Amino acid sequence: MNIPTEIMRRVEALPLKAQVDLLAYLDQIPIEPPLTGYTAALLQRVGTFDPIDAREMMAAIEEGCGKIDESGW
Repeated sequence: MNIPTEIMRRVEALPLKAQVDLLAYLDQIPIEPPLTGYTAALLQRVGTFDPIDAREMMAAIEEGCGKIDESGW
C-alpha cells in the first residue's frame, strides 16, 4: 500500500467541511519535535566552520584523546 496515495484517496472522498477540519488538525501536528537547549544551540552552528578549521579541530581532538595529565586536575 502506498500510504500517501491512500491518504489522498480518502481525503478526496471527504466532504469539503471535513477536509477543512482535517487540514486544521494537520496544521497542529509538529513535523519534527521542537529542538531546545544544547541541541538547538548546536544545530545553529552547523556549517559555520570552514573545512580547514574543522579538520584542524578534529586532528587536535584525536591527538588529545586518551591522554591523561596526571599532574593536572
